[in-house]
Amino acid sequence: MINDANAKRPLVAFAGHPWVEPEWMNRQQILSRLGKRGRRVAYSFGALDWWQRASSRWSSSPLFNQAEHRDGIVDILPGRLGARWRTFKAFDELALGRHARYIRSQVARPDEKIIAMLFDPQFVPYIRHLEPCDVVYHAYDDFSGQPGWTDEKASLQRQLLERADMVSASSEAIARSLNFPHVRVLQNGADVEAFLGATNQPEPADLTDIPHPRIGYVGTLNRKVDFPMIAQIAGERPDWHWVLVGRIERQELENDPELSEAFHACRTKTNVHLLGQKHRSEIPAYVGNMDINTMCYRHGGTGWWNAVSPLKLHEYFSSGQPVISAPVPAVMTFSELLEVAESPQDWIDHLTQLLKEPDSRTAARVNVALKNSWNNRVDVYEKWLEEMQLTAIGTTG
Repeated sequence: MINDANAKRPLVAFAGHPWVEPEWMNRQQILSRLGKRGRRVAYSFGALDWWQRASSRWSSSPLFNQAEHRDGIVDILPGRLGARWRTFKAFDELALGRHARYIRSQVARPDEKIIAMLFDPQFVPYIRHLEPCDVVYHAYDDFSGQPGWTDEKASLQRQLLERADMVSASSEAIARSLNFPHVRVLQNGADVEAFLGATNQPEPADLTDIPHPRIGYVGTLNRKVDFPMIAQIAGERPDWHWVLVGRIERQELENDPELSEAFHACRTKTNVHLLGQKHRSEIPAYVGNMDINTMCYRHGGTGWWNAVSPLKLHEYFSSGQPVISAPVPAVMTFSELLEVAESPQDWIDHLTQLLKEPDSRTAARVNVALKNSWNNRVDVYEKWLEEMQLTAIGTTG
């Protein structure tokens, strides 16, 4: 095993969103822990693009690239002067190279071999500017099933799979969607310590006026959420209060006529409460002050939501509170610890039962969450990186 921190190769990671966000996704959970364990880690969401000139992201960006140390990693803020210009290939290539060399220089010597970790195939063009490097790809979503997937993006993903020295995915379903023979599965975990004792936390101010029973959902409000089911049950049971905490992807919902209609129906109901996105430090108090927490997803068909590995699963378990979920494949492994609802009537039946009688599985849920913490997930991922490094040394030695 390679336990010496100095032997851990520097890691440069690319994903499609800024590091600083109200909620943390798996990339922040994984990379911050790798950084705090002695690995030099830099993170980038890529160079700016000239087409962004009218956006708030452009106006809030620095003139030159900046590197800020936070959460155990080096966070790269792209500068406006280093923006890409995709129409002019030679200029664009210069911008790619400049950005790649800058982020690399923050954690590694010019001749030092690094690990390039991509969370999205769109960053494949940076790889050639990061050499010498091993390449790892962590697929956190079924990109091929999402709106906007094009032949160009499919080509980039094929290139990434062919170049990668290691490929992992957040769920078995995502792994299968890659149609690649050697994919390791690293399901999402939980920051368990943050959610233990969540039921003892004070009520957030915007919850205090919402009556019980409260049926909670924490997460992005987008096409994966079963708004038709919520609207139907909210209409049939006006004394049950649905509390939805998360960012609303309005454009995505508007592009789906059925969901858009159901979402607007939810907004008109006095027992459906949209509380907006919260900082990750606030989330445990919301989870702990619900009567039941849910993963109220759509299911069936070929939608990308069938492949998700819910970040909230083990967060909910950590709180000990009762949980109901749609039959998402990644959740079914834990079906003994939660209720699974396929139809609106299933939801009504399970909600009625859980609100009527105490749930005896609190301790069991917490114990499972402890085994599925992000710390344990990163233990596994570090071993995979070490195995990859040892294999590379053996091949070249």
